[in-house]
Amino acid sequence: MKKARIFIILTHIIKKEEKMFFAHCPELDVGSQGETIEDAENNLKDAIVLYLDTIEELGIREDVFKKRKIKMYSSKPKPSFRKINIPRSYNNFPYITLDAMALA
Repeated sequence: MKKARIFIILTHIIKKEEKMFFAHCPELDVGSQGETIEDAENNLKDAIVLYLDTIEELGIREDVFKKRKIKMYSSKPKPSFRKINIPRSYNNFPYITLDAMALA
């Protein structure tokens, strides 16, 4: 039986420190790194997918999303531009994106 596809919106924050870029998703508290912005973002996406697959296999996705206040959508949300309040600890992060991810 095919599972219904759901979507979530996640923030990607990427910071450069010396020669490496560090990527972080604050909603899931997942991070990664890379030698370029693209590498860091791709590695972060891989880490997010692994995290989401793991919580799905453990059967705790709904609990994790509820605790972290992650909203699920039945169709891909339209892009919206909104002001993001960045916590003080992130005030030197220059690269922030909001992406909708599909979960099968």
